[in-house]
Amino acid sequence: MRNFVDKELIPIEQEVAQKGVPQEILDKMKKLGYYGITIPKEYGGEGLGLLAYVVVLEELSRTHPAFSLEVQLNNGLGKGPIYYYGTEEQKNTTFPSLPRESLPVPSA
Repeated sequence: MRNFVDKELIPIEQEVAQKGVPQEILDKMKKLGYYGITIPKEYGGEGLGLLAYVVVLEELSRTHPAFSLEVQLNNGLGKGPIYYYGTEEQKNTTFPSLPRESLPVPSA
């Protein structure tokens, strides 16, 4: 995560401030699993706990707020209510669309 922030996000902070987050970065964040950090693996998420989620947000906070907001909206408002309050059918319809690679577990 730190490497991703240092090499890919910090260098484009000015661009993000002027034009928004480039689609290729959003796609990479999705592929890396940042959109389903707290969603269980059986639904296509990473299945990581709150501590890992907070560590990811902390790393993202070192750069433009748009990156952290993107992750927060997708894990909280976007998928959280479906996970906690949705039916199995809603979960099975929504969560398999989480594109991901294996997200490395942050060390504390």
